[in-house]
Amino acid sequence: MTTAQASTGAKPAASIAVPLALLALLAATQTMDPGIANIGLVEATRSLPIPSSQVALAATIATMAASATVVSFGYVADRIGRRRLLMIALALAVVGELTSAFAVDSTMYLIGRALAGAGLGAVFSAAFAYVKVVAGPQRVNAALGTWTAMFTLFAVVGQLLGGILIHTVSWRVGLLIVPVICLVALLAVPRLLPIVAAVDSDRADVVGQVLLFLGVTGTLYGIANMANSLSSPTTIITLLGGFVCFALFVVVELRIPNAVFPIRLFAKRTFIAAVLTGLLWNFMQGASVLQLSNLWQYVTGWGSERVSFGQLPMAAATVVGAYLVGHWLAKRASVSRVFLLGGAAAFAGTLTFLLVSADSGFLAFLPALLLIGFGIPCFSVPSAALFVAEAPPKYFGAVTSSRLMVGQFGYSLATAVTSVLVNGLTQGGVTKKLQEAGVPDSQIGSAWTSVSDYVRFGASEPATEAGRKALADSGASYVNAFTTTLVIVGSIVLVVAIASAILVKGMKGVQAPTPVTVDQEA
Repeated sequence: MTTAQASTGAKPAASIAVPLALLALLAATQTMDPGIANIGLVEATRSLPIPSSQVALAATIATMAASATVVSFGYVADRIGRRRLLMIALALAVVGELTSAFAVDSTMYLIGRALAGAGLGAVFSAAFAYVKVVAGPQRVNAALGTWTAMFTLFAVVGQLLGGILIHTVSWRVGLLIVPVICLVALLAVPRLLPIVAAVDSDRADVVGQVLLFLGVTGTLYGIANMANSLSSPTTIITLLGGFVCFALFVVVELRIPNAVFPIRLFAKRTFIAAVLTGLLWNFMQGASVLQLSNLWQYVTGWGSERVSFGQLPMAAATVVGAYLVGHWLAKRASVSRVFLLGGAAAFAGTLTFLLVSADSGFLAFLPALLLIGFGIPCFSVPSAALFVAEAPPKYFGAVTSSRLMVGQFGYSLATAVTSVLVNGLTQGGVTKKLQEAGVPDSQIGSAWTSVSDYVRFGASEPATEAGRKALADSGASYVNAFTTTLVIVGSIVLVVAIASAILVKGMKGVQAPTPVTVDQEA
């Protein structure tokens, strides 16, 4: 493909199908990897072993590493060439995944997870940025919808396959799925993806990148720790440290000519809408997936495989929705209306949880799965298109890469906020029932602790009568807490969707971005 071809726009759909599928598969690795690793974490914790103090870190270190480094990788991609960076990132991901898969202790496992997270974060952002290149400016909206649909499908299939291998063979074999995909991609990328010309290089913004890394790491770690304690020194110090680093990052970026990120983009309403909806779809997805998984496991007693299959209707609705939204935007549909449709669908989906009880079967959850699943791409696809459209050519890699970082903040906030709400409301419900049953206040604390240990760590059933009473009451209390929390989440999503719709009021479709310069294929 030549520069002239990239500039003129429309390309035959058949000519972009295979490269787009490759880009979707590459993006899916960043989603399937933490899912597979977390399915196998219990087995890995026992076999290595991983100390209990490091289990939470093992579950989150890959996504934290991806979020903290992805903007820097995008910045580098613009300066050394996106295809070269993609190849480096794939190699880094392979090294990280194999390090974890063949780890002999917890330290080796954690190092591997961090390397894999950083590599796959860069792979995702490069694949996202490449959609514009392979589709051309006239087809980019439809292509982003198709790409989102395909990578959602690939991610679901990969996680299911990983779960099956983990349960039937071992966690080490499950972790080999992603590096195998990356190795195949290393052969396919030079043959299917064009070389994108590098932009003129400035002196590296080292200070800005360090401040951004510290800000992202500190803030995400603090948010993750909120689920354990809102007032602990760890939570407060890491959050404050992260916020301070972010503030310093903004000051530095506004004052230097070679900034790693164009902070002044936040003065544009459309970019603010892109960020808000980028947070929003990850917030909705994180809240629904996590809390549904917990409900099905803790209350209904489903195993992890059944939980994975139970979420397939949501994934199917997301796939269909992404394809439709991409093509609506290509036909210049109102972006405001798409946001409002997503907010209404997600909110309606959470309201259907009011009909769910502790004895409900799977069909009771189906309306929520379909409505929420359809609502998510009404945010994610327009958000992706806006990130692409608003990224200046000089900062294209850094800005489009920041979408992954923004999304991770939304997902982490959902995990922390919903965990705090569900646990607090469940404990409150159990406490009220124990008090009504005449259990002394002095026994309620230990009774709740025994229930919590039983649910979270698989400990033996409570030995005391108060503990057994608490366990019996916890199911109904948990369902009430789940329902209340998800309705709150749906309300937040609806309000932010309305705000985002106002920010892009009058916008028809998403304007095609300025074409990038593409060299002759090597």
